[in-house]
Amino acid sequence: IHITNGEDIAYFAKILFSAKGCFLPVPVAVITRHSGGQHRDIEKITRQGVDLISTIFDDPYYGGALEYLRRDFSSDRYLSLFRSLYLYGDAQVGIKYYLMALTLKPKKVLKFGYLTKFIRAYLQSILKGAN
Repeated sequence: IHITNGEDIAYFAKILFSAKGCFLPVPVAVITRHSGGQHRDIEKITRQGVDLISTIFDDPYYGGALEYLRRDFSSDRYLSLFRSLYLYGDAQVGIKYYLMALTLKPKKVLKFGYLTKFIRAYLQSILKGAN
């Protein structure tokens, strides 16, 4: 199976939802990192945006059983998008995703790594606006 950036989450969500699981002491899956690092492909990440949220939570297969996880998952997805955009250098768009994450789960402000990146991005946007 060839799974691209983000699709692995939707794929494994369906597998883990549909069957009982158990712990195995040795790995049974291999993670392959492609050259160029698809996790750094900002065009793909931006294009994919938040579609993963609806792909999982609006799928009729689950019948709403995962709905209680939507806010946490969405907030984490927004933080991930923020970080990717920040690292790529598009802090303005990233700030929007950070604030969306906090709107859903205000406690996420306690994630220090994201908070420091947000403060830097916010200060950069203010300094750019002043010029």
